[in-house]
Amino acid sequence: MTTGKLKSVLITGATDGLGRAAAVLLAQHGYRVFAAGRSAEKRRHLDELARSEHLALETLDMDVCDDASVKEGVATVISKAGSVDVLINNAGIIYVTTVENTSMEDWRRQFETNFFWRGAGYAGGSAAHANPPVRTNSDGEFGFGDYYPADAWTLQQQQTCNGGIEQRVAIGNVSL
Repeated sequence: MTTGKLKSVLITGATDGLGRAAAVLLAQHGYRVFAAGRSAEKRRHLDELARSEHLALETLDMDVCDDASVKEGVATVISKAGSVDVLINNAGIIYVTTVENTSMEDWRRQFETNFFWRGAGYAGGSAAHANPPVRTNSDGEFGFGDYYPADAWTLQQQQTCNGGIEQRVAIGNVSL
């Protein structure tokens, strides 16, 4: 990193799976990570790991489908770090069942979380709440407006269907 200030990273869905792995990896590489998730137990385990490894990582209680929860979470990051330098919208859910056995409530919940991101996504959630501080950054590295919904299951299916593809995301000098 070019400055003495740790770049702040807010990751939704960061208490499990790929989000948790990204949170730990980025913290190990010197980023200040705010790992958001709904499960108090998973947040507690991640906080314990961060303490034991002396990582600049703390968890936030955030539900991406609850606008008030997202506003509060983003405000917490901004009050503690000054800005949201990197936002990774990783939260996602999947119901493993047949189409005919999936209720409309489950379909709606899945689309709200994975596609519309009512609380954390493209149209007015974390990105919108974080935009003013992010747009004042001088790095020129970050912008909101790209649309890319992804979850672990989708990536796994792409790898299976395409005979094994590799997708990488790089933040600074850290490749995820």
